[in-house]
Amino acid sequence: MKRETIVSAAFFAGLLSIGFITSAPLFAEGLPMGVDSMSHLFKILYPYKTLRTQGVFPAWSSDWYGGTPFLHFYPPMSYLLTFFVALLGVGPVLAYKSVNVFFYIVTPFSVYYLSRSLGFKKVPSLFSSLFFSLTPVLLENFLFYDRFSTTVSVPLLCLFLACVVKALKSGKNHLLVASCFLMTLLILIHHLTAYYLGILLIFLLFISYLQTRNFKTIMKTLVLAVVIPLALSAFWLLPFVESTFLVENPFFNRSNVTDFLSPEGFMSLIVPLGLQFILAMLEIAHHMFPSRKELAKPINVFKLLFPSSSIILGSVVSMWQLELGQILIILGFTTFLIFFSERVRTKRPQNVNLVFCVLWFISFLWLSLGFNGVLFRLLPFSRSLDALRFKFYLSIPQSILAGNLVYRLVINRTVGKSFIQKTRFLGNVRLLLLLILLISALAACFWVARDMTYTDNTSIPSEVIAFFKVNSEQGRVLSIKSPEWIYVLPYYTNQPLIDGWYPQGKLLQPLLEINDYKINDLHSTLQEGGEAEQDRVWLNLIHNASDLGISWVMIGDDDKCHLMMGTEFTLAAEIEGIFIYKAVDEVSFFEVSPSSAVGEIGFTQLSPDHLTLNVEDVREKVNIVVKVADFPGWTLRVDNVLLEHSQTEIGFITFSLSPRSSYRVDLTYERQGLSYLWVSLAGILLLAGFYVSSKILRQ
Repeated sequence: MKRETIVSAAFFAGLLSIGFITSAPLFAEGLPMGVDSMSHLFKILYPYKTLRTQGVFPAWSSDWYGGTPFLHFYPPMSYLLTFFVALLGVGPVLAYKSVNVFFYIVTPFSVYYLSRSLGFKKVPSLFSSLFFSLTPVLLENFLFYDRFSTTVSVPLLCLFLACVVKALKSGKNHLLVASCFLMTLLILIHHLTAYYLGILLIFLLFISYLQTRNFKTIMKTLVLAVVIPLALSAFWLLPFVESTFLVENPFFNRSNVTDFLSPEGFMSLIVPLGLQFILAMLEIAHHMFPSRKELAKPINVFKLLFPSSSIILGSVVSMWQLELGQILIILGFTTFLIFFSERVRTKRPQNVNLVFCVLWFISFLWLSLGFNGVLFRLLPFSRSLDALRFKFYLSIPQSILAGNLVYRLVINRTVGKSFIQKTRFLGNVRLLLLLILLISALAACFWVARDMTYTDNTSIPSEVIAFFKVNSEQGRVLSIKSPEWIYVLPYYTNQPLIDGWYPQGKLLQPLLEINDYKINDLHSTLQEGGEAEQDRVWLNLIHNASDLGISWVMIGDDDKCHLMMGTEFTLAAEIEGIFIYKAVDEVSFFEVSPSSAVGEIGFTQLSPDHLTLNVEDVREKVNIVVKVADFPGWTLRVDNVLLEHSQTEIGFITFSLSPRSSYRVDLTYERQGLSYLWVSLAGILLLAGFYVSSKILRQ
């Protein structure tokens, strides 16, 4: 066996080992407890439950927020994939863990493939994949935050870029077709990743155009890699975009306004990037000044020190004068880009793929600073983006640059002498390699152990499940300071929540006014308004419990039990430090006015998408409110006759009935977007037409 094959096998075995070791905690018994785990896991548990119990795949979710369209405000593909894996017999929780870990483990391999596609040699690409697998921010994304959709997206992002790079180099159309499908998948898995990838594609095509001046190839790539994927994903994307104009949701990601300019904030960005960040910066410096002779020139010393000094000084100054700090930050990044582009123009031959990696690394580092970094503000839909995702995605070019540097220092001793190679570390290259790998591993382990310790898997107490199975009255649960498993409690008890863990899905006006991630902890409200404001929001919901269909209040912190004093709730149970309060008066999911004008009313939920009301003996005109959030797609039929309905101030469905002996009312919800299938069909026809025509022209 060739030595190169043995080295490659050893590296790949190492990548697999790192992946299995770091992901092992996820497979412990119980529910995963990453920051976002419950948000993602719910989207698999919910359809699994409805299919098993009611025989349908839901278009509407009745378990969160008083009702919200299911997989309408978030791309569905990663959840559908996991859902189908669950149907194979492994169950939804194990399916979630398995899919999550699979994509996490293959990600370093996709980074290796991208590095090779960018023209880097095999050994530096192996180093790049190893460095990426040891980058703390990767573990932060996977273990601490558990950004499931992002984890699934990263390998596809790398494959997309690899296909586009190869297509631009070779002109092979099948690579562009592959990139078309990959971009479509990315839009349907994580639309924000597709957005960030669009920025990278602009960089890539701009660099390619400057090199080739082939406008026709650039436009063909844009059509196949962007326009057709937008058409193919239109059945989900267009209803999603349309809904953003229907619902005025003030929510925005708080990470975008975090003070990353201050020294402490800036370090919170840099430290998770690990030692690899320093190695990447050294590789960029080497690319700009490849010899000691060049570096010794005063002008080059200025070019090296001025941008970095401006950024560091801007970080410090921003603590006292934000605007001045921002000016210095802008000055630092722009002057670096100017100096770097000047170096690229004068250096022959140009390594365009290295230039792409540097632009990717520097621009995403700048965008990671969020609103205070100014550049982030210029992006379209910046309020909907996440600055921390830029930090995560810049770890890919960072690892590629770091791998290239280590290869040149440690392995390739025949390259030209550089100012880095002449350092005393070359006295023992093996020690240098060992030191780099050791520090990278220690940095990753330290970061995870100290600041991102994975919370052990947990289970919902069996007593809580048993309590709600016995007490199965109509009504929603309001949770206050309860454990995170509260968000999947409906799967085990069929007891819906007024809360949820995806604030973009809110429809009811009282919930839209709560500009926070989760009602359960009101974390942002606490930071911005203090504990008094936090309590005020909870009390407002408690006092309006009947209007919102809330029958239960669960409190996981006894310091918050004082909120229940003087309310229409009584303590029903205390289970493992969780206090469960029940409404004194019976709460119903419908309301009739005047209530004395009707006889008996029967309310049945045949499925999440189909509700029925059997109304007897209507003696005068009545108004009926069904406490389910109204949204385009709900239709009302009274005795099989279509009837218009309206919306209450809160956002519930309401309609009127005239005097009659009895009525059967059917409320059904139909998924929006089916009318846009023709756009997706047009995309398929365009793609097929391109592929067939390219085959004919080639013949």
